[in-house]
Amino acid sequence: MRTLLLSVLLLFSASSWSASYCLKTTLGDYVCPPPFGHIYADKLSNPLCGKGQCIEDQQGNYQCSKQDGGFAIKNQMGDILCTGGCEPASEKNCQIPKP
Repeated sequence: MRTLLLSVLLLFSASSWSASYCLKTTLGDYVCPPPFGHIYADKLSNPLCGKGQCIEDQQGNYQCSKQDGGFAIKNQMGDILCTGGCEPASEKNCQIPKP
């Protein structure tokens, strides 16, 4: 039973990390999220990052947790709630990898 529970927890934690990866811009550069953060492309394919998890709001913008590695959820009313508060995804939160 303990092994099954651990397997399920690992499966869910792995899926939560799958949203965080680096994006290649239209200019061919790579942009990454901060550690434990998330990255998304806006409607013009510009990379936007959050310090924590991000969720798309009703206007198509991403709201992210202000907390490093924080979580975001949408409640029954469609409002986005974030650990540490919410802030819009921003280009300033993104990082450019160096060789």
